Amino acid sequence: MEKHQYSVKKLQAVRQWLKTHPTGLVPTGQWTNPTLTGPEWHTWFMDCLNIKINRNDTARGRKDCPDWFFEIKRASYQINHPRLIIDRLPKDLKVRFEYRLRENMI
Repeated sequence: MEKHQYSVKKLQAVRQWLKTHPTGLVPTGQWTNPTLTGPEWHTWFMDCLNIKINRNDTARGRKDCPDWFFEIKRASYQINHPRLIIDRLPKDLKVRFEYRLRENMI
């Protein structure tokens, strides 16, 4: 089951089905392990989730640039201080926090 991709909707449907049928078997579509029980499916799902979260991919695109990282870090520091008036923000955050910019307060 590890090489297949499932939508969130389908995973939620399987989880709901397992709640109503605790002794049921979930078909996997694999030759070697055609079905999983509820606990086996939950273990498989948690393993996949942990792999996705902790996959340690290398940064790509703008996130690979140290300038972008430091700009976002500086902006987060400024945004988290409520009374601080901000003179500039990175393009990614400008639309979301435009009300905090000095130019919009005058």
